[in-house]
Parts: sequence; structure tokens; C-alpha cells
Amino acid sequence: MSRLIVIKGPGTGKTVEFTGETTLGRGEENKIVIDDPSVSQRHAVLRPAADGVILADRGSRNGTWCSGGRISEILLHDGGEFSIGRLTFRLALASEEVTGGALPRRPTLLNRKTDRGSKAAWALALLLLPGIPATVYLVLNWDAAVPRQTG
Repeated sequence: MSRLIVIKGPGTGKTVEFTGETTLGRGEENKIVIDDPSVSQRHAVLRPAADGVILADRGSRNGTWCSGGRISEILLHDGGEFSIGRLTFRLALASEEVTGGALPRRPTLLNRKTDRGSKAAWALALLLLPGIPATVYLVLNWDAAVPRQTG
């Protein structure tokens, strides 16, 4: 669940949790009601996005403000701030939780230990060439595909 934290204006420090599409305004039909005469009945809406929350003004009289300018729509990331009426909010995105704990980290070319210094460089060079499926197979099965020389 994401949160809006009032960081300036009446109610500073107050936190409101929200999920999904969330409307803000002075009207009682909004999910987040802002009791401020400078706020429109249907002022703004928050919509979840892949990498943040989209904040869109709904044609309000006094506007929705972000980074000193009036906006019609903007993508907010964690910690993003915006103002409606006399209030300034900070967005705190919900942290992603995985049931049963965090997934184990899979090795990649950049964190995989090799016994030959050039192995990772060759693998990276191969990835940049056409024929990606065969290249990935070679990278993942390096020791089987490239036998070691003895002596």
C-alpha cells in the first residue's frame, strides 16, 4: 500500500494510505478528501504505473503543482512531491514484498566468478553478436562447450 505524507500545510505529518486509482479533492466522493476551499471538488487523481504513480489534474481551478510548475499529468517516483491547495504531499511507494522471503539472486556475467580473466569479456562480446540463443547457451554452459586444456 502506497502512502501520501503531508509535508507542508494544515495536518503536516499526517499520512494517508492508498491503493489503486485514487481521487483527491474537496468533494465527499473522493477517496482522499481535502478540506480546503482552494481545492476543487474533483481536483486530481493518482493512478498506479509500472515505475511510480501518475498524478493527473482533473481540470481544477487552482491547479496541481509539482517542482514549482503547474502540471496536467506527471509520473511521480518514490519521494516525489506535489502541492494541491495549501498542502504539499510526498509520495511513499509501497515496497514490494515476496511471500516466503526474497528470491535468491541469480548469477550474471558481472557477478559470476571465473577462473580465467578473459572469460567474462568473451561472454560479453558474444552477447553483443547476432545469434543470441546459441550465445546464451554457450555463456551458461561455458565449461561444457569450451573444454579446458591441460599442461
